[in-house]
Amino acid sequence: AAIALIALRPRLSRQSLFILVTIAAGAMVYRNHVAGLAQYVLPEKYMSYDLNADYQINPLLIIISILIPAFCLVFDTDVQPDGRFSTEKTWLYLFSCANILLTILAKNSMYFSRISYYFVHANSILISNMIVKQRMRTNSYIMYIVIGVICMLYFLISMPGGTLKIDNYMFFWQQIGV
Repeated sequence: AAIALIALRPRLSRQSLFILVTIAAGAMVYRNHVAGLAQYVLPEKYMSYDLNADYQINPLLIIISILIPAFCLVFDTDVQPDGRFSTEKTWLYLFSCANILLTILAKNSMYFSRISYYFVHANSILISNMIVKQRMRTNSYIMYIVIGVICMLYFLISMPGGTLKIDNYMFFWQQIGV
């Protein structure tokens, strides 16, 4: 199966990728069915895992996992003359869709969340690629500011304990009691 994936050289259009992002985001509705199907394909040593548990995942993670590829698709100007993205860029968007699906499935089990970490790095490449390929320099400056603010807000929102409640970030002024 892995060799077949490597041999595939998909090149999808912006519209096709928007449809895939929408289908992946739609997992909010059909996630229990997908988790049930996953139970059938699990190796025997993982059969004891409950894939229908109610895992509390931060909804912000789900929203951001959907918004990143959607934002990149809207502003990505690196389209080939035939209206399709390159094979490499298409794979990055497909990995980002896998990240969306697995992040949503994490509401059923934390094991899906762990698997999603394999695909989240595609978003980092998509964001930086999209900014660098902007034709207008003012757009890229605005994107730097917007993405920087979003990252800072994301950090500040997730700072008090995180989802695992093991983080206890404190700024230097909080340490000294100022």
